[in-house]
Amino acid sequence: MLTKGDDYPIHQTPAPIAQPVSADPNHYDRYWFNGYDRDASFFLGGAMGHYPNRGVIDGALSVVHDGVEHSVFASGRMPDDRATRIGPLRIDIVEPLRVVRYVVAENDHGLAADVTFRARTAPIEEPRQQIVRNNVPMMDYTRLTQWGTWEGTITLPTGVTLELDPSRTYATRDRSWGVRGVGQQAPTNFEPAPMQIFWLWAPLHFDDCCTHLALFERADGERWLEQALIVPVLPDDSDPEHLARSEYRVEWLPGRREMAWAELTLRRRDGTALPTIRLGMKLYLLTMVRKSELQDAVWDEVDFENAVWTIPKERMKRSKPHNVYLCRQTLDIMIALKTCAGNSRYLLPSRYDADAPMSRATFNRVTYAVVERAQKEGLPLEPFTVHDLRRTGSTLLNELGFNSDWIEKCLAHEDGRSSRGVYNKAEYEHQRRHMMQEWSDIVDAWVAGQKRVPVLVPPAMPMLAPDPAL
Repeated sequence: MLTKGDDYPIHQTPAPIAQPVSADPNHYDRYWFNGYDRDASFFLGGAMGHYPNRGVIDGALSVVHDGVEHSVFASGRMPDDRATRIGPLRIDIVEPLRVVRYVVAENDHGLAADVTFRARTAPIEEPRQQIVRNNVPMMDYTRLTQWGTWEGTITLPTGVTLELDPSRTYATRDRSWGVRGVGQQAPTNFEPAPMQIFWLWAPLHFDDCCTHLALFERADGERWLEQALIVPVLPDDSDPEHLARSEYRVEWLPGRREMAWAELTLRRRDGTALPTIRLGMKLYLLTMVRKSELQDAVWDEVDFENAVWTIPKERMKRSKPHNVYLCRQTLDIMIALKTCAGNSRYLLPSRYDADAPMSRATFNRVTYAVVERAQKEGLPLEPFTVHDLRRTGSTLLNELGFNSDWIEKCLAHEDGRSSRGVYNKAEYEHQRRHMMQEWSDIVDAWVAGQKRVPVLVPPAMPMLAPDPAL
């Protein structure tokens, strides 16, 4: 059976493209997508699969919004030309390995979509995944994984239309093909042994990179496949960085095969941990808090709605509560840490005990590793501590020309011995919010090798109105 696909130089066997190499009824060729907003206001999952030896194509889109799942499903006879269309669902390859469009036309389910996936990274090929039981191939397939963003619209049966903003809506997709259990096994003279495996697949997004962990373990816990990577963000399409052996902790919902939360630890081969430690180190620089103030911080102190982290007086050096106003970057870091923390009350929980904060020595080891690496590369970096980041931020903000009162208030410095320290109780909230946003933007510019001229005064200052009762 010849199809339009046969006019392209993509053949791997003497057979036409429509004819699969494998006669296994579980041979398949599948697309899968997910997506979510930064504030977790919705989640989407989409798929389409071809099963040539069964003559079936199927597809689905599911969207979870306000705690309710909306879905549309379609299946039918697989077309000979492997067309990516079934019922109201359609996939268009706009630019191979870069841009994919996913469309769900209007249908009786009331769920419609027209969304476009745009790559954040080059695709990666995962290790070939094979399992044989009593000489019977139970699984043998290849997977392509890629990180990206979504843009477009999704219309829900409730009448709500979700506008997918690519600056806020992250996406992951995979393409897998080969033999995988999707139905009845091919008849054999052997009874396949039970296939007991644990599979963890975790592609994650960060602002400056993506990470991936894919692993398989047997029933006895022996790990027989693992891939742990740091994947650069486009336009950097260099090879991913392979990491050292990963670790994980999982809390299962009672009586269910469903995770309540999971904690992943990814380590560079030089021992640097990702991602929470890296995020924590950046948070120190952007907020300029003391080491203990962050390491002992709990989620009850963070007000996401008002973008403020209030450290109680019991944890402050001068026994006075302190507000840390969260700019866009620090709020994003908080959201990422909240995701990684699972059910722990701590912003930075211990690696081994979610009910305890991270070890006091953790960030010290990171600073030592950073200095050692910098010196190996010939960079003039002197040994430093976490507290030195606080001094660095203060020094640079003063040199940039920001108001010293605002800076001292950010540092929770109050001189009770001087008359000014006694009488000046101003919080400078509006000014400090502006300054910390400028500071974070400047740091981001420096990281990107760029210069940025700060705006030293907020464009609009709040005016104090007299109390009519006075």
